[in-house]
Amino acid sequence: APPAAAEREERVRVDVGVAVYEFTNRGAGLTLARLKRYLTDKGQPVDLAPGGGPALRPLFFRGGPAAEKLNAAAYQIEGGGLTLTPEKPEGQLRFLYRSPEGLLAEKALAFRHGEYAIGLRVKVEGAGAPTALALGPEVGGSDGNTYGGVVEGPMSFVGKKLHYDAPEAGKPATHGGELLWTSLQSKHFVVALVPRAGAQGARAELLEEKGDLRKYAVSVPMQAAEARFDLYAGPKETGRLARLGVGLEDSLDYGTFAFISRPLMWVLGWLHAAAGNWGVAIILLTVLVKIIFYPLTHVSMRSMKEMQKLQPRMEQLREIYKNDRTKLNEQVMGLYREHKVNPMMGCLPMVVQIPVFFGLYEALLVSIELRQAPFFGWVRDLSAQEPYHVYTILMGLSMFVQQKMTPTPGDPTQAKMMLFMPIVFTGMFIWYPVPVGLVIYWLVNNVLSIAQQYYVNRSIRPPKLAEEG
Repeated sequence: APPAAAEREERVRVDVGVAVYEFTNRGAGLTLARLKRYLTDKGQPVDLAPGGGPALRPLFFRGGPAAEKLNAAAYQIEGGGLTLTPEKPEGQLRFLYRSPEGLLAEKALAFRHGEYAIGLRVKVEGAGAPTALALGPEVGGSDGNTYGGVVEGPMSFVGKKLHYDAPEAGKPATHGGELLWTSLQSKHFVVALVPRAGAQGARAELLEEKGDLRKYAVSVPMQAAEARFDLYAGPKETGRLARLGVGLEDSLDYGTFAFISRPLMWVLGWLHAAAGNWGVAIILLTVLVKIIFYPLTHVSMRSMKEMQKLQPRMEQLREIYKNDRTKLNEQVMGLYREHKVNPMMGCLPMVVQIPVFFGLYEALLVSIELRQAPFFGWVRDLSAQEPYHVYTILMGLSMFVQQKMTPTPGDPTQAKMMLFMPIVFTGMFIWYPVPVGLVIYWLVNNVLSIAQQYYVNRSIRPPKLAEEG
């Protein structure tokens, strides 16, 4: 017999151990996705399904009057509330509705203990039945720190290419081709639909914009009356995302230096497993990177020290050939060859390590593992800016000491500019919200560089300069 419509709204909760999901029978939509292991700044569990209402919730239909009717209808519930445990690892929930006109809708969900991925089967029949399933109007978990190019909002993976959807009011972003997944995401969390029965594309619409708050509808076209999906509503934990097998881990936006960020995070995870603290893991990573680049930086420091020792002779040559630039350049290059000095070696280590610096910056910024990860004392979140700037000031002081120990260039103006750099960087790190984990990396790197420079300065003797008549 066809199911009769329920007369009033009911809410049903499913506890999978790591999260609590709540659904309403009014439209069979998701009303709550509360993550037990992740807290907001106020100490409350993160909810990934805020802002929903009668017009749009996750798992509502999109497309015409029939979709509006089904989203407003009260479905019958089969399965009731579920609490999954290791002893009861699986459970199902089913919503059914049939209108007097013969419009039929069914949504069946399958849950597993300890998993954020939910199996979903959707079936619609009848005249004018809707043809798309939607997410929206927003995703929770944003901390407002979207500096560094972090993208929040709609994102889709279509035709083996990642699309950062940026729809405008009245002009949606639409993608054809093979859709692997579409999502709404914040920096550390994602709510995604993964079509398992195939789909023609994804569509993202901007519904409303108020200040920094944007509300979207992201929909997936259904190719048939019955379609299957995976719904993922949880953190951007790389291992969990990768298990879906559709590249959802690419929603973790490491930016341009992703090819460096990913291996750095793998090494950091290994070091954290050994040390038990992410801050200590960052320090160990800094030592490891310093060891890897030690030969290059050692050659650079020796070259700069040799250049400093040659400064008196350089001044003599500038005075002798002050009216003959060509001859001066010939003599300077001859002096470099004689003492086997390469002026470019002083900059090479910095150039090589810049990608490592930015790769670690992106890794600390967006990796869920570093979110609210404490170090010691007042540092309670290595992915955020330090509240009292103690490490930032120590970083600036270490830069100053390093500059004083580094052989200065012959140009006095350039030497003064180099000494001014610690002030510039300290001010920039305070004004621009750099993760404190990156500040600790730079501070430890400076301390190790100071020790290395001290060794080089003690080991190099002044070269013997040939006198010229």
